[in-house]
Amino acid sequence: MRQRHRFVLAFLILAAIATAAAGVASAQGRNGEVPPLIEEISVEVVNVDVVVTDSAGRPVTGLTADDFEVYEDGEKRPVTNFFSFRNGELRLAGDEEVTQEETGWPTQHMLRRMAFLFDNNSLEKRDRAKAVEQLEQFVLEQFDGTYEWAVIAYSDELQLMQPFTSDKTTVLGALGRVNKLPIPVRRRHATDRTMLEEIPVVSRGDFRRRRRGIDQVVQDLSLRDFDLRERMLNGLQTFDRTTAAIVQTMRAYMGMDGRKSLVLVTGSLQSMPGGAQLIGRGLPGAGGDEVADQFITVIHGELLRRYELIIKMANASGFSIYPISADAFMQANSSYLDVERSPNLAFSQGYGDLPAEIDVESASRTMADGTGGRFYSTTHFYNAFDDIDDRTANSYVLGFTTDHPAEGKYHDIQVKAKRGDLRLYHRQGYMHLSREQQIAEELSTPLAFPKDRGDFQVKTEVFLPESMANKKVTLTVAGLVPIRDITLIPRGDAMVGRVHLFIALYDRKGNLVQLYSDQQDVQVSAHKVASAGDDAPARFGMTLKDLPRGDYTLTVTLIDDVSNRFGTGLHAMQL
Repeated sequence: MRQRHRFVLAFLILAAIATAAAGVASAQGRNGEVPPLIEEISVEVVNVDVVVTDSAGRPVTGLTADDFEVYEDGEKRPVTNFFSFRNGELRLAGDEEVTQEETGWPTQHMLRRMAFLFDNNSLEKRDRAKAVEQLEQFVLEQFDGTYEWAVIAYSDELQLMQPFTSDKTTVLGALGRVNKLPIPVRRRHATDRTMLEEIPVVSRGDFRRRRRGIDQVVQDLSLRDFDLRERMLNGLQTFDRTTAAIVQTMRAYMGMDGRKSLVLVTGSLQSMPGGAQLIGRGLPGAGGDEVADQFITVIHGELLRRYELIIKMANASGFSIYPISADAFMQANSSYLDVERSPNLAFSQGYGDLPAEIDVESASRTMADGTGGRFYSTTHFYNAFDDIDDRTANSYVLGFTTDHPAEGKYHDIQVKAKRGDLRLYHRQGYMHLSREQQIAEELSTPLAFPKDRGDFQVKTEVFLPESMANKKVTLTVAGLVPIRDITLIPRGDAMVGRVHLFIALYDRKGNLVQLYSDQQDVQVSAHKVASAGDDAPARFGMTLKDLPRGDYTLTVTLIDDVSNRFGTGLHAMQL
């Protein structure tokens, strides 16, 4: 959650003249490095949601800004703004009640938003039914409508069952639809029998002890390697689908304000086999005198990349992740909330340790720890929902200013409590993205997720070629916006402005086919500015080449370069 203050060092006192606009303005694309339209200093407030608990896991309230220290990339930053929440109500330092208007902050910045994502790829049907039943009970008994919920499900594709809403009846209807979705058949990848033909590496001791039975040793090890590789590859493929669902969900709501949480209702996310099967394979922490198995090493590295992607996307979009795993394997050791058990997990210490047993926790724990959430291993879903609700309703928001440019770079965040008996949960960093980068990320998600229409209206125009005989079509797409919505500044005898243009093309299922972008200028004479009407349009367009025939929906998004205000228009077409 960020708030941007842009100090424009230009003659923007003529904004009233800019609003008067010009006739039909022309727009031209820009190639290469574009000089800035204005000089500006961008100072951004980075806000960090922090949950504080005591040693028993109970939320701690009543703290002040003086109880915390905030670090960005290892350097201490002063806390520029501080808010606390107690039972969902906003408070200031000293636990004093305060209204939203008294804070001076927009209401949407402080609103709690919780997205529930059901991972049908890993959930058993009975566990999903139980989760839905207990979540419906929680909604009926505790959901008070003071914050918003969204319901999403994923199997073969991501389905938005309900956008964010505070209406209890609507949420219950969406949960009922989740239970009607089919559970996909667990698929296994095509077996590569060539793995059995590889000669395994056998230690010298094995050769000496079983010289006569070496053929049997080779056969046993080959079958073991085959089974291990197959399980790891299947685990990676399953986690791939889960990763895609999580990332797309958070990306879709990247630009939305609020204190956001993603509750991932899932089954077993088995990411690594047991440590005994990995010894001598060249992974971190493994020993032995065998040569590393490159196949397993590669799978290990691919898992790390997916963990990093999820965590960075969550921190970039402002989501804390709360995985709830309904895994039967883990229930043997957990009758309630098994959130504090700490076995030797893979990746738990800088991704460097190997699991002592089959590892079904690293994925969920890593997502929670890296984003300020918490991991639950239980089928007592109601208790998990209640704990998540309690944590997010009793938390803090700490803000600090940064002068880092919006270059899409990742920055580390660390929050410390001056009291040693407290436990802090918060995201581990943030991605500094510009408004243009945020909108591009949002547009890349399926059309099923609502697209923000923005601050002003954009009309779309599509110019088809005269002949439609070819298999592929080239067409021109334009977006029209009243020139009053574009900030113009004086330059010589003219008034100039600049917009960022995005055209997103979606297929029949609503999946992104292509995202086009350009930066275009508008220049109008001062005389036209003075004589033009308020509704005089400016047109910004682009030519899309060699599109396959089919049904499409396109969106045209225009972002004003100076004010960062934007608008989006939609258009359905058949080629």
